[in-house]
Amino acid sequence: TAKIAHPYEFNHDQVGYNYRMPNLNAALGCAQMERLQEMLDLKKHVAKQWKDLYSSHGVHFVTPIDYAYSNNWLNAIILESKEDRNKGLWTRIDEIDIPNNTTKKVWLKDLKIPVLLFKQVFKNKDNSIGVRFLVSNDFRLSNEDFTTIYKKRWSVEEYHKSLKQNTALAASPTRKTITQSNHIFASIIRHYHELFL
Repeated sequence: TAKIAHPYEFNHDQVGYNYRMPNLNAALGCAQMERLQEMLDLKKHVAKQWKDLYSSHGVHFVTPIDYAYSNNWLNAIILESKEDRNKGLWTRIDEIDIPNNTTKKVWLKDLKIPVLLFKQVFKNKDNSIGVRFLVSNDFRLSNEDFTTIYKKRWSVEEYHKSLKQNTALAASPTRKTITQSNHIFASIIRHYHELFL
């Protein structure tokens, strides 16, 4: 961060990031980093077992797209139609024929109701192509609604991330409800002060 030198005011003239963590968390993180490859290999092995299991039943397992590498934290399958769901025939999301910026009604595993799946192809800052799938159970949504809602929700995510990083919400020493509320309120006021003043 870039604090302006002053005897009592605490002002920053530039937005910056000051990542800190307690020594115990840092030590735990360092120890886990030594085992990172081992843990990734184990998760990859488990994902392969799931994929083999589903393949033997004629079911498609969700795998990463060509330019991505998965940490296999989440293993998923998807059904394309109600009939396929009832038969247990699942299809990978990226194999479903959905044109860009359009929706399709699908059934997700372990979800008893159908949902609307929206496919969005976009270009990243490095000019690589990305694909995003959005899901809703509101069948009244148009393609434009999906895009608008996603942009609004993403701006909320960016706001919370910025608020957390720039106002030390996570480092609050408060324990009682009233002091926590005061800290959050003061943090938000300070955040707006940095953004608009």
